[in-house]
Amino acid sequence: MTNETIEIVVSAASAWKIATKVRFGKLPEGKALEQRFVEALDEIG
Repeated sequence: MTNETIEIVVSAASAWKIATKVRFGKLPEGKALEQRFVEALDEIG
């Protein structure tokens, strides 16, 4: 494997969809993902 930089781009709609599914109980394991999403955005500024 080579050491490549990977750029991941997500929209605000992605966060909204995850949060909505967690709220309605359709993605219970998504709670950690939802929290990590905010942390990841803070890290990249």
